[in-house]
Amino acid sequence: MTGTRQIQTETADITKTGGRETKIDMLRRLLSRKAGADLEALCSATGWQAHSVRRPERSAQSRG
Repeated sequence: MTGTRQIQTETADITKTGGRETKIDMLRRLLSRKAGADLEALCSATGWQAHSVRRPERSAQSRG
């Protein structure tokens, strides 16, 4: 699971800088990557279940 390892590294980098990233911000950042992110990776990164990840994802898409 290379994608999950990369997400954990990116999340750790934010924690090291002292910045506070919300889970919604994390979803947006992961989805905006060139390779994107699959549902499993988003669930792993946020600790949310699949149905919880899908809702903010749709809201973010509708905002542009």
